[in-house]
Amino acid sequence: AGTACVSGKKTSLAAFSEKCRKADIPIYFGSLKNPDGDIYESTSRLLDSGIMPLYNISPYALYAKAIIAHNQTQSVPSEIMQANIADEVLPPK
Repeated sequence: AGTACVSGKKTSLAAFSEKCRKADIPIYFGSLKNPDGDIYESTSRLLDSGIMPLYNISPYALYAKAIIAHNQTQSVPSEIMQANIADEVLPPK
């Protein structure tokens, strides 16, 4: 649905994301359906906290892509995560 708990200073995904951002650990948020569509207020807060959104990708493809991206040294992992490499990212409906 593109939303998650953002309330609570210590227990929210936004708080966890802030800690990860400060430690230079990426968090990917997928799958959002439409980059140009309306989003929940909680989604906006998550994106503001540093979570990288990935659009129109299945959880399985996201997981496989993250494993590949972070276990190689030829490319920057965030660039791999945002690229459509093997048609794993579906076009928006």
